[in-house]
Amino acid sequence: MVSTAPDNPPVAVVGSSVTADLSGTANALTPNTTYFGFVNACNGAGCSAYRAVGSTVTWANPPVSLSTTAMDTVSATLSWDSNSNPAGTVYVVETATEPGVPYTVSFQRWK
Repeated sequence: MVSTAPDNPPVAVVGSSVTADLSGTANALTPNTTYFGFVNACNGAGCSAYRAVGSTVTWANPPVSLSTTAMDTVSATLSWDSNSNPAGTVYVVETATEPGVPYTVSFQRWK
């Protein structure tokens, strides 16, 4: 079972699975979110307490539909779609003066 909170007992998120195997898959997770994993065992007499087995963070989706909305000799205004990332996702824009040189962070934006 996966949860977005470390509380025990956990509150299952959509996509958590119940399985009799020694592994399982959680689907339909939200990008850019921390998830906590829990397991327990059940038989005809009942179920054991949940045990925390770790946590992971899902990657954010890459932004899409990048466009330049305004440009002059010293600045450019950019726009993009979040591609279903949740609020609070940080987008970092890096620039370089020519191909092959190191990039530098121009700005960060939280959406």
